[in-house]
Amino acid sequence: MATEGDSVYALAPADGHVVWRRHLGTPVPLSSLPCGNIDPLGITSTPAYDPSSGSLFVVAESRDRGHVLFALSAATGAVRWSRSVDLAGDDPTTHQQRAALAVDNGYVYIGFGGLAGDCGAYRGEVVGVP
Repeated sequence: MATEGDSVYALAPADGHVVWRRHLGTPVPLSSLPCGNIDPLGITSTPAYDPSSGSLFVVAESRDRGHVLFALSAATGAVRWSRSVDLAGDDPTTHQQRAALAVDNGYVYIGFGGLAGDCGAYRGEVVGVP
């Protein structure tokens, strides 16, 4: 489970207790964005799991780093790696990562669109990260 507070939780299937929690950043307050309808703006999309690597992939929007893709150990929540997924020339404050992530052929696919209200110079795009 992921939250707009930039936290990810693993829940036990049998009874729902928290197995692990990982906080990934400080979400973006709506007051610092040109438009939108989520406050704060953190992890909006559905994460993706890769059974071949045992990794859970999640994109967190954070105040100081923009949009960051994290690979977490699905077993422990440990951060395996992270990297910015904002493309050169894009304004992270006008792009929102709302669509579910997808994993295929060794890539994580990340869809971007605009904030609610369609403000600023954004363009929809899909980014593939190996």
